[in-house]
Order: sequence, then C-alpha cells, then structure tokens
Amino acid sequence: VELNVDSSDYWFVYAEIQKKLGFIDEARIAYDKVVELDPQNTFVISEYAEMLFKNEYFQDSIDVLTQGIKTHPDKAEFYYRLSAYFLKAGHELDASEMLQCALNIDYENHDQLFTYFPNSKHSEMVLELIESYKDS
Repeated sequence: VELNVDSSDYWFVYAEIQKKLGFIDEARIAYDKVVELDPQNTFVISEYAEMLFKNEYFQDSIDVLTQGIKTHPDKAEFYYRLSAYFLKAGHELDASEMLQCALNIDYENHDQLFTYFPNSKHSEMVLELIESYKDS
C-alpha cells in the first residue's frame, strides 16, 4: 500500500495513533503537518490544542489556538477554549478578553467554556460576563 504523505488525512490519522500510544512529541509533529496542509480544518486545530493542554503544554495549546483564531477569527469555539486555558493557567485578564470575544460571536454556546474548564463555573468574573451578555 502506498501512502500519500502529502495528505492531511494521513497525517491526522498518524497524529491520533501517536497520541493514543502516548508519543506526544511525534503527535505534535504530525498535527503541525496537518495544520500546515489543511489550515481550514478547525476540528484538527481544536484536537491539537486539547491534546497539548491535557499534556500540560499550556503555552503551546494557547499558541495553537491563537494561530487558529488568526485563520478563523469568527470561530467562537476557539475563543471559548482559549478563555478556559487562560483561566486554568491563571491569566484572568486574558481569559476575560477571550470570553468577551466568544460571547460577542456566539453567546448561545457559552456552555462550551464549562466543558473545557468546569471550574470556570465558580469564577465570579466568568459568571458576571456571561450575565452581562445575556440580553445582548
């Protein structure tokens, strides 16, 4: 079987396999290749950022999402994720800024933030911001 190494699908499957095997550095290389070959694939960007975050590469996960936002500035999910990651990293001001962007784009899906970082339900700043956008 001949594999097409210029296929983003090939690199995504390879990344997923490496991730499941626990080879995070190899998965990172493969995810970088997928993003390079198919920067429009928002699912891959989310998966990549999540893998990095779960493996405590906090700044790298933030960098992946920041780059994703440059390509997809209207993708609220990226802002919600980034807000969650900033909260987890203790950067409340950055988290607030990203949450405001997300709420401006898509208030209805604000529960995504709680999915990405459940402890954000206990943040006064988060709850106040969400409430302030409720009737917007």
